[in-house]
Amino acid sequence: MGNAVLLLSSMLIAGVALFFFYRAFKSKHFESLQKDALIPFDDDEPVGQPTDQLFKESDKPKQNSML
Repeated sequence: MGNAVLLLSSMLIAGVALFFFYRAFKSKHFESLQKDALIPFDDDEPVGQPTDQLFKESDKPKQNSML
């Protein structure tokens, strides 16, 4: 009984996933993957040149000279 429930639920999940993949494919979500991948970049942050400074020089911890 447990195996049948596991099999049916996995088939249901796979069917739902295939349905949503088919729906996305038919609505042309996969037409321009390269163009959509570049949306987060604009003129302020060109491709290949990071402009965010996560670890600035002033953010580094000061070394204790007494050690």
